[in-house]
Amino acid sequence: DYVEEVIQKMQETYKEYPEMEWKTMDVRDLQFEDHYFDKIVDKGTMDALCCQNDDVWNPNEATRKDVGAMCESLLKVLKPGGKYVQISFEQPHFRRKLLELHDWQLEIFPNNMYFVYLLSKSDKISSQ
Repeated sequence: DYVEEVIQKMQETYKEYPEMEWKTMDVRDLQFEDHYFDKIVDKGTMDALCCQNDDVWNPNEATRKDVGAMCESLLKVLKPGGKYVQISFEQPHFRRKLLELHDWQLEIFPNNMYFVYLLSKSDKISSQ
């Protein structure tokens, strides 16, 4: 999270799990080494970035910029072949137009109440 108070609360709540690390950071500019993670799970992060958008059919420039920066940041820290799992209430015909702008394979798994978007990074090492 980018709010220090949230991170402090999580550290306190989950102190019995010392192996967990909590960091204050902006998802649009993740400060991890390139190719650091095998998997990344998102429950509501991109949803929060899309809240400033008034028209889900036509994302505004600010939303496209924020989501684009998030996706590029995720691609940078994902290992080749890594997976990004996104759980969202936003329907695929809205979300797909933002996710398909980036270099990964998209699969969508609908559920009764939400959608699971599985994005797979290429196995090839690139500048991402």
